[in-house]
Order: sequence, then structure tokens, then C-alpha cells
Amino acid sequence: MRDRILRSESDHAALLMLYDRVRKHDRLRDDPAHPLISILRLSGIIRVREGFLYVRNRIYFRVFDREWVRSNLPMDEIARQKAAYKQGVLRVARIATPVCLILIGLTIYAIHEKRVAKNLASQVVNQVLESDIDLYQQTSNDADLTAKLGPFWNETNTFFEQMAGQLGNAETVNVARAFSHMMSGYAYDMQAKKDKTAQAKALTDYLAGVKYAQAAKAQDPKSNRINVLAYVLYDEIGVIYQDQEDNKGPTEKKDYTNAINAYQQSLIAAQDLIKLHDNGSSEDDLGTADRHLGVMADDQNNPKKGLSYYQAAVAAARKAASDDTDYFDDLWTSFDDLASEQDVVVIGDYTGAQQTYTLELKDLGIAMGESTDAAVKTKLQAQVVQTYGNRAWSELLTKQYKESLADAQTSLKMDSKQDWMKVNLAHAYLFNGQLQQAENIYFPNANRKVGDSEQTYAEVALGDFATFRAMKMVAPGMDGVEQQLEKLKKSAPAAAPAAAPTPGAAPAASSK
Repeated sequence: MRDRILRSESDHAALLMLYDRVRKHDRLRDDPAHPLISILRLSGIIRVREGFLYVRNRIYFRVFDREWVRSNLPMDEIARQKAAYKQGVLRVARIATPVCLILIGLTIYAIHEKRVAKNLASQVVNQVLESDIDLYQQTSNDADLTAKLGPFWNETNTFFEQMAGQLGNAETVNVARAFSHMMSGYAYDMQAKKDKTAQAKALTDYLAGVKYAQAAKAQDPKSNRINVLAYVLYDEIGVIYQDQEDNKGPTEKKDYTNAINAYQQSLIAAQDLIKLHDNGSSEDDLGTADRHLGVMADDQNNPKKGLSYYQAAVAAARKAASDDTDYFDDLWTSFDDLASEQDVVVIGDYTGAQQTYTLELKDLGIAMGESTDAAVKTKLQAQVVQTYGNRAWSELLTKQYKESLADAQTSLKMDSKQDWMKVNLAHAYLFNGQLQQAENIYFPNANRKVGDSEQTYAEVALGDFATFRAMKMVAPGMDGVEQQLEKLKKSAPAAAPAAAPTPGAAPAASSK
């Protein structure tokens, strides 16, 4: 994945900056015609949800972090960013200052014109809210501008508080205040990397937004806008609480209670949206909430509860994808999360993992048949390759050796440069009694690195052998292979580099 990004023939600086904006939770819309977005999508590092771009999963989010982006940016691009900062400030001033003056004027006018105060205030609140939404849509693709608009959103919060003095606890005001606090929370979120206090300020705004969203929901439980606001706010609150716990040191006690409560509320909001409109968007929201709760269960060493949430996430993701193909990425993520929970890492239900991968391949086949977009088909093909490799590993551990060999061969036939899958293929040969074919893979490659990892073929194979022995899986000739690999590993002066991996190819499941 790294090579697909860094070795592409595109503008590296522009590509890395685009990914950095996605990572910072900018609300970037998907555009199949955008060449840089296409590269990121095909690499597998991002996914699309509700038409917006997100980092595919938490592992990629942490591995490809802000420091990784900066370390790969050319120096002239870093200098350009500093120069662009001053221009951004001027843009903010041009947008925010006139609007703030208008809001102040409207406020004064509404307060002093007693005869029409309430009617005028209600109209003003609606008009300003719609203008705020328009402003958000126009600036959401610019993370720096979003961050610098924080003072403007703070002014709108003050404005809506003044309007509340005219209208009381009106639904219009509650919706406007919920949206405005959500946006000021976004602005602080964008500043969190540079300002350690910004995350706490974002949380304060999100919590205030929830209060007003809940008040509005009590007044109109069937409002789609209000329920969407509640879902997004609770989801953002959960992310902040989770991030705070994740960043605690190894000696600090972690307590994910607040994150779990927020995600549970986002799940309830998604369920309410389904009652109103059972469509792809609401089902995808439900699946996202379930996945978040599954991660929380994992963090608290409760794999059975995590399994239940991941199963629910797959069910919701399948409904979402059947309604709108934009949600296919979330479906594959949900399948992989569920299978990972079932396999050796947590529960040891290899048969369940195998069945999950089989169902994923079935849905991938349907998606391949329905897609007419060449770029989408290429991406789906990469997912098929990965899933065949994952299933081959699960079949190996369920002692379905012939099936494992067939899937490993299929995966490599589709993409012959998968180093991880070649190790699994050697295992499948070994357990199928084809010792010579296994040795032809193990020994010549023993001290060559596997893909982009720091491990060699010998180290990966020996680690897998330990797993097999723990499960009382011993193939004829395995003792001799193990001994020879140990000798080759000790005699090697240094690990030789691996062959260049296929762009976008993911490691097979033995990497777990």
C-alpha cells in the first residue's frame, strides 16, 4: 500500500496532502473522476461512507500517521504550506467578518423591533442556519479553513443563544444550536494536532450540541435532520473519548465507559433513522456504530461481545450495500473485522472465519458482476485476492488442506507477487504431502524479506510452525524443514530484499 502511494506517477505532494486531509476527518466527498482520489481508493488506504472519504481502518490510521505524511513530503511543499497559511487567514477574514457583522445587525434589529420580534427571529434563525449549512458545504474540503473558521462558529453560537432569548426553547433554535456547536467542535478537532487543549474544547462543543439535538428530537422525533445530527454528534463524541483512552500510557488505567455510552447512543440514533428511512445511508450508520462497539469490546478483552457486534455490523453493511454500491467498502471491512474476531487472534473459531470469507467472496462476485466501472473492478479484484488468501489460511487451520492449497493457488494466480501467500502456499503443499514443492518455496527464499515487512520467509514460516504445533498439527517432513530453516536463518549475513509487491495487494491472513 505504501509503495502504491509513494511510487505512483502522480504529484506525490498533492496525493499525500489529500490523504492527510482524509485522515484529519475533513468532509471530503468521493469523486470517481478525481485521479488522486482514485489512487488512494485503489491502494485500499481509504474507503467511502455516505459519499465521503475515510481512512479504511484503525491500523492504517495509526501506521500512516501525520509524521509519515510529513516525512515523505518534499521540502518545497512544506515551505508552500507555510506560505499558504497566511493566505488562509485572509480568506477566513473575508468570509467570516462580513457574516458576523450581518448576524450582529440582525440580532440588534430583532431585539429592538418588539412588534415582530418572534416572527422575525424565527425567520432569521432559519435563514442563518441554511446559510451556515451552505458555508459548511463550501469550506468542508479545506481543513485549514475549517480550523480557522472556529471563531466564526463561536459567534454563531452566541447569535443563536440571543435568538433563544426571543424564541425560548423553540425547535428551530435547538436545531440551529446543535448544528452550530457541531461545527465549532469540528473546527477545534482540526486544530487538535497543534493545540493540545483543542480536543477538550471540541468535546465540550459536541456535548452541548447533543443537548440541543436531544431537545429538538423530543419536539420532533421524526425529523431526519435532527436524527442525523444526533447520530453524528454521538459518533464524534465516541471517537474523542476512545482516542483519549487509546493515548494513555501503558501504566495508566483505561476506562472506555464514556466512549461505549456515546457509541451506544449513536447506535440508537441510527436505529431511529432506519425507522424513518430504511435505506443504505441509515443501515451504513448502524453498521458503523456496531463496528465501533465491537472495537470497544475488543479493547476490554470481551471477544464474545465483540463477535456479536461484528455480526450485526455485517448484517447492516450487507443491507446498505444492497441499497447503494457506495457502501461496498464498509461491507468488506465488516467481513474482515468479523473473520478476524473469529480466527486465531481472539476466539479460535477457524471454521466460522472460513464461512465468513466464503460469504464475502460470494458478495464480491455479485459486486464484480454488477460493476461496469474499470477502476472499481480493479479494486474489487484486489479484495478478491486478499479474501482468497485469508480463506486459505483459515482452511489450513481447520485441516482442510486440499481446499487451502486450491485457494492459495487461486490467490497467487490472480496476483503472483504476494509474498505472504507464497508462505501459505508452501504450508499447504507441506500438509498435502507434497514436501518437495514446499521445500522449493521455503529454502530458496529463506532469508528474503516478505513484502514490506522486516521478517524473512524463514522467520514467518517458523512462527507459523509454532502455531501449528500448538494446535497439534504436524505434517510429515515438518521437523526436517524446521531444522533446515533454522540453519539457513542463522547462516544468513543479512536479509535479502523482497521482490516489489503488487500495488494495492494486501498481506494474506498468515500475517495475523
